[in-house]
Amino acid sequence: TDTNLDVSVGTNVATIGDSVTNGLDDNTATDGVSSGGRVIASQGYQPVLADLLNTGPTPAIVFNNGVPGDTSADLLNSRIADVLERHADATTILVLIGVNDAGGALFTPSGLGCSGAACNGTFKGNVQAIIDQVVAAGKIPLIVLSPPRFGDKDQLPYTNPVTHARNLLIRDEYN
Repeated sequence: TDTNLDVSVGTNVATIGDSVTNGLDDNTATDGVSSGGRVIASQGYQPVLADLLNTGPTPAIVFNNGVPGDTSADLLNSRIADVLERHADATTILVLIGVNDAGGALFTPSGLGCSGAACNGTFKGNVQAIIDQVVAAGKIPLIVLSPPRFGDKDQLPYTNPVTHARNLLIRDEYN
């Protein structure tokens, strides 16, 4: 006979975001398997996060839904509904986005100080709409501060990332 039992009774986290979430350029091969073996990955922070969450009596599993190049608009318009459907058992949706929003010639306006419909299409408006969908699905949204950029595609790294305009946008307006 065969019996199907739900063995994932702990914390299920679905991570969503860009290449940072995906783990692009993660060169540390030794942290790709969580200590309990529940998360096995070739790149990304998910096995490390699973280990940090697995301190209590119930297990935690962390799923990677990162897509390199994604912006907050991509998450809102093309990804979040699918992630919520695919991870119906997830208790938490961890969102790490903003690096690509701050890049390129057509960066996403921050939306700092906007309200209502004036926020549509801004980083603030997109992230709020993602939060609204996650909450409506009965899940806990965790929004991570956007990390800095260290350069743009096909360019040399920024001379001083701390004072570069894109990182000031991330630090002072996105975060």
